[in-house]
Amino acid sequence: MEVIQDTYKDTKIGRIPKDWELISFRDLGEYYGGLSGKTKVNFGRGKPYIPFMNIMANDIIDVTYFDLVDVGENEKQNKASKGDIFFNTSSETPEEVGMCAVLLEDISDLYLNSFCFGFRLNEEARKKYLPQYISRFMRSGFGRRLMFPLAQGMTRYNLSKKYFVKLEVPLPPLPEQQKIAAILSTVDEQISTTDKIIEKSKELKKGLMQKLFSEGIGHTEFKDTKIGRIPKDWEVVRLDTVSSKIGDGLHSTPNYTDDSDYYFVNGNNLIKGEIKIKPNTKRVTEEEYIKHKKQLTTSTILMSINGTIGNLAFCNMENIVLGKSAAYINLNTSKINKVFFYYFLQTHQIKLFYLKELTGTTIANLSLKSIRKTPTVLPSNEEQQKIAAILSEADAKIEKEQTQKKQLEQLKKGLMQQLLTGKKRVTI
Repeated sequence: MEVIQDTYKDTKIGRIPKDWELISFRDLGEYYGGLSGKTKVNFGRGKPYIPFMNIMANDIIDVTYFDLVDVGENEKQNKASKGDIFFNTSSETPEEVGMCAVLLEDISDLYLNSFCFGFRLNEEARKKYLPQYISRFMRSGFGRRLMFPLAQGMTRYNLSKKYFVKLEVPLPPLPEQQKIAAILSTVDEQISTTDKIIEKSKELKKGLMQKLFSEGIGHTEFKDTKIGRIPKDWEVVRLDTVSSKIGDGLHSTPNYTDDSDYYFVNGNNLIKGEIKIKPNTKRVTEEEYIKHKKQLTTSTILMSINGTIGNLAFCNMENIVLGKSAAYINLNTSKINKVFFYYFLQTHQIKLFYLKELTGTTIANLSLKSIRKTPTVLPSNEEQQKIAAILSEADAKIEKEQTQKKQLEQLKKGLMQQLLTGKKRVTI
């Protein structure tokens, strides 16, 4: 992409290229409302409509993600059309009010959810402006800064259409809009392709886990057990026979502080095999750490056991105090490989076993007693290592593609910041 120099001008919304126009939404077209007069019984069948989350999650409407609504033949409801831009009208935070997406395909008899409104360019505007460019601009950092002041409310924020139509947006000449839209669409295609690879890789891993934990590697003889069919020479033992200690965290409230390096870790800190310290993770005093720390080692597996069940992490930190929603399992690694066991805990068989063991009505809870009696398969140490290596490699591939996706998303964000504000120009 070649960058060319151009002059800029000062406007009420900031500096923009001299040949760009400031156009209000009132001059671009008009808005219309979503579905009205519908109750719960009207949904789940009938004609397609665009759900709220389709607009919140996408720049461009995902045409594979519609819900259904019953609309009568003579019923007066606004229909969505190709080129329409959709804005959400309400959110719990002002930052999310007015998020938008554009429809770029012809879909007959398509409607819009009642929490959003549609905007349709008039005939004159359609000759000069691309709806997908306008939509992308309104999702950019610049566009969000313009939209933010329009959010009104205290506990819930609403978009004022009265002020929305007065909002002015900077628009380049049509050829420049087309070039910028094409650049961003190319990145979108790469993100979409990467997403598909990630999903296929996850399906592959799921199939591998099912096969490896029921058939093993190279076995020809099998037996039925309480957790399903497994190789004949595998053992099934209670978890507490291959672990030195199984316990949970602190059940009382510790003394918190703002200036220590000791963290109070609960089940929601256990994410994809690691302990993640979040911005809202509380810290505890050194005295509390010394008093309540557990004997956690490199052979420890942590698991969430209250609320969300089954989040897992290796113990990659020493400076933590566990809360009651996290259990720890200190494995005897001469008998069981910790990586093998980490994947075993994610199998359908074990999830089903724990589901039957849950207690609690409003908040699910998994007891230490249930964890201790977890039926655990024991192949030979060599086979455990091979299974762990295969599944680790599958996870590494998924993580690589997820990193690639994040890089593409950052690239797109940077391009939007540069191109949609005119900081960098494209050669037409």
